[in-house]
Amino acid sequence: DDFVLVPQNSILSAFSAVSIEVWVKPEDKGTRRAIVSKRISTTRQQYLIRRNSLGSAEGGIGNASYGCIAYGGGSLFTVNHWTHIVLTWKSSRGTPRLYINGNLISTSSCVGGMTLSIRDLLIGTVDENGTRKNFFQGWLDELRIWNNELGKVEIQSRMLQTLSGNEKGLVGYWRFDDAMGDTLTDSSTYGNNGRLGAQAGTDNSDPTWSTDLPF
Repeated sequence: DDFVLVPQNSILSAFSAVSIEVWVKPEDKGTRRAIVSKRISTTRQQYLIRRNSLGSAEGGIGNASYGCIAYGGGSLFTVNHWTHIVLTWKSSRGTPRLYINGNLISTSSCVGGMTLSIRDLLIGTVDENGTRKNFFQGWLDELRIWNNELGKVEIQSRMLQTLSGNEKGLVGYWRFDDAMGDTLTDSSTYGNNGRLGAQAGTDNSDPTWSTDLPF
């Protein structure tokens, strides 16, 4: 039941466009697992990336009434292999898009707005009705949140590179290279550092650091 909590900051919520990208390496299959989430109310999420029970990637955005999900379809996560995922959304279009390993895989069939969340950003779990669940089993790396919509060329040009942290539009950047301690450092200019586990200090919900890297 390991996860990371990044305290609420409007810079991670107030979007007219957003792109969320992350490298994932699952250790299991056949179970729904949350990767990145930010709750609005009850079970609604402002944005969410997860693996569904069939092993496919899903990415969605939502408001208080409904959510729009872009399904990865046959894009299965391979156990013990790294996969790059990007969810993008722009208010003028309204439909989320999902990229796997630099390629556009899915565009949602529904059009919806995004409600600003005032809750914390969760990495490796999802909050539904105040309960954290669907904990990710495996490794995560290079989580980036942008306040613009990335295109295929931008995604492919940077997915295999470590960024400086001051790139235009980059509002959150977690390299997962702290190696020790209870803090996941935000390497963007906004300082949205995450806390490992449910409380400060060591507890049994702290993720384990790893030197296994996607590139």
